[in-house]
Amino acid sequence: GDLATIDTDGYIYMTSRKKEIIKIGGKRISPKEVEEIIVMMNGVIDCTIESIADELLGEAIKVTVIVNEKGKTITGEQIKQHCGSLLSSCKIPSYVEIKEVLEISSTGKRIKQL
Repeated sequence: GDLATIDTDGYIYMTSRKKEIIKIGGKRISPKEVEEIIVMMNGVIDCTIESIADELLGEAIKVTVIVNEKGKTITGEQIKQHCGSLLSSCKIPSYVEIKEVLEISSTGKRIKQL
């Protein structure tokens, strides 16, 4: 779902997402807004947001959080609470996965699903 450009030397540059909005129960959610809130947490290095199918609401937010040594004790519940204190309830991720390593493809793109 990412968009990229290729320069004259063949290098690929990620420019944006094809789908910039997640629709949850008729509400439009910006993944970037949720990402910015999560990376504010101490111990969080990076995160990726993706939409997953939800029978009731159409889509739900899944976040994969990359933590450093200090963030090893961060739980999914803490991430949800942090988001809940700064975002409306529809923007709180339904699913949280915590990893220590950011997985990157050979093109330099963050891998969201395995």
